Amino acid sequence: LPQRPYFPVGSLKAAIVYPAEASVLGTDRVRDVLIAVGLPQLASRLEEDAHWNRILSLGEQQRLGLARALLHAPQYLFLDEATASLDEASEARLYRLLEEKLPTTTIVSIGHRSTLDAFHQRHVVLIRDGEQFLLQNRSEDAKL
Repeated sequence: LPQRPYFPVGSLKAAIVYPAEASVLGTDRVRDVLIAVGLPQLASRLEEDAHWNRILSLGEQQRLGLARALLHAPQYLFLDEATASLDEASEARLYRLLEEKLPTTTIVSIGHRSTLDAFHQRHVVLIRDGEQFLLQNRSEDAKL
């Protein structure tokens, strides 16, 4: 999941459930996930067609990207600055939501905020020259 998720032109529901067909996932389930990621104002717009990348802020797009991940429940989830446009409190809430709703998903995330440390069991720190790296195991109370 990149910092700027892709959303095809079309209904909001189709954009969220992409690459699946909109008919595959129930509207109530999609609406519930929208509310869970903090976008209740979009729940009534699921059938609206638009260029969602142009209409929504980057923070809203990132929340929708995480909604997509929650709906698809992948075995592996790679997050590349996927919450960088959110405030720290929202970011923490969404990481807790991922932990709760995707307990068997292996999550690998790239980020720069130290506030994300609490949500990871291991850290890979790249040294400036790119030739060395440090793997750190986190404490048992780390979430992801």
